[in-house]
Formats: sequence, C-alpha cells, structure tokens
Amino acid sequence: MPNKLQARYRLSRELVETAKSLDIPATPGLRLRQAYADAAGQGQVVWRLGPRA
Repeated sequence: MPNKLQARYRLSRELVETAKSLDIPATPGLRLRQAYADAAGQGQVVWRLGPRA
C-alpha cells in the first residue's frame, strides 16, 4: 500500500497505475494527512487520536 499519497498529484496516480500494470496489487493507499505526522510526534497511532484526527 503506497503511503503519503497526494490524490491530485500526477506522480501519485502514476505510481498506482504502474504498480497495477506490473501485476503488483495496489490500492489508492494512505493519504498525506497532518494526523499521521502528529501521531508520530506524540508517540501515538492515528486511531488513538480520536475521530477529529
């Protein structure tokens, strides 16, 4: 699963398309969200930050 994708960026789309063309299973992946950086900085995981994260 690709990590930190930005959905509107061409390189992100091309990454998923290329993986699929090489028969590598790929999903759209995780989006680049501030919550991921905040969780790491707090020594937490995103799902423990609550629904607002």
